[in-house]
Amino acid sequence: MAFANIAGNILIFIPLGFYVSWLRQRAAAWTTMLTVALVSAAVEVIQGVFAVGASDVDDVILNCVGGMIGVFTFRLLSALLREHSLERTGMAVVSVVTLPVWCYFLFVIRLHL
Repeated sequence: MAFANIAGNILIFIPLGFYVSWLRQRAAAWTTMLTVALVSAAVEVIQGVFAVGASDVDDVILNCVGGMIGVFTFRLLSALLREHSLERTGMAVVSVVTLPVWCYFLFVIRLHL
């Protein structure tokens, strides 16, 4: 169960880091990471306020690690796929791959199905 929690917190924030990087391509990596960290902290505060799941500082750290992986994945793909049409194709592929993983962790593991 602990491994699923750690992996879930990391994996669920990879797409956020990726998409924030995509939306703010001209922004520095640290500002993108700050955005991911603020969203992560907001999610944990909301979980604590509404007593949904467990809220912990470790979760924020793991969420930020996932966001950082997403940011660096985007930057790597952007460097490899310099042509705009290839970049869009790469982003679409990443979206298609991460969406099922995201849904799995959101619904199956969190609801203990």
